[in-house]
Amino acid sequence: MLRRLLLLLLLLPGLLGAAPGARSISFTHIPAFGQTADRFLAGQVHNIDTNDWRVVAYIRVGQGWWTKPTATTPLTTIAADGSWSVRLAASARDATATRIAAYVVPAAFVPPAVADAACVPDQVIQAAAACLQVVRPDPGRRNLHWCGRDWYVRTSAGQAQGPGPNVFSDSTDTVFLDAQGRLHLCIVRVGGVWQCSEVVGYDTPGYGRYVFETDSACDALDPNAVLGLFTWSDRDTAGTFNREIDIEWSRWSDPFEPANIQFSVQPYEPAGHSRSATIPPALVHISQQFDWRPTLIAFHTPGADPAGNNWVYPGPESAPPPGFASPNL
Repeated sequence: MLRRLLLLLLLLPGLLGAAPGARSISFTHIPAFGQTADRFLAGQVHNIDTNDWRVVAYIRVGQGWWTKPTATTPLTTIAADGSWSVRLAASARDATATRIAAYVVPAAFVPPAVADAACVPDQVIQAAAACLQVVRPDPGRRNLHWCGRDWYVRTSAGQAQGPGPNVFSDSTDTVFLDAQGRLHLCIVRVGGVWQCSEVVGYDTPGYGRYVFETDSACDALDPNAVLGLFTWSDRDTAGTFNREIDIEWSRWSDPFEPANIQFSVQPYEPAGHSRSATIPPALVHISQQFDWRPTLIAFHTPGADPAGNNWVYPGPESAPPPGFASPNL
């Protein structure tokens, strides 16, 4: 083992549970992943006048959201007892949805058509009296539930892939949770090949504050290794560069380089797109964060030298829109 990195906590925007007596929605049946014979999502609304409200449901397949049952018939009637049911899977591809969402909206509301969209429309979120989202992890991957969120462990099946290139392993030797619920990301040597680790979030939190708490000395990381705490979208529309925002620990193979951390908004090469800083050797517990807003991205790392303690990326272009970006470690 080359180095072990210990990540304590990742805090991202999330949904809060409903207060007692508040309007709410729950799922009573969620179809199993990949099961085309089991097509119906069922649920219950609470403290809601069923005459005045309807349910609109969405599934996330790959990185895109789709209205269910169809974009032309988006509203589902709620029975007098508060129960409802909507057909989710019209195809084998629908059955591979990894995220399911339902919103309670006014009966007269007309939801925008959603077909392979980056997110559920703001109009739906603003109109909803209650909502619920759940992750349905892909059983073909190694999955983790950590810090209240669902992740999958990346594997490249022994093949070198970017970035790097590197060989990514989903082995329990490279990625695991300890008894305190802390996430370990490791680099290990197996059969003469170095294998590295990465976990990818199933959700796309969007704008907000991303906080990463680590419990390993940044300065002790091997100069050839990189720890990346970043957002990433497999869909790269023109000018977004995969919506990649990075906090990176590394000396980029130079053991004498004093800077050991870098903040970047991709592409990193143009002037003003990145900033390097130094984390002191004695500092072990490190809190790093960035605020992602429509007009800027603000980085903050307490304990870094003054050059990197606070850095704001205002452009030269505006900050990339969230789109399909997921958290990656």
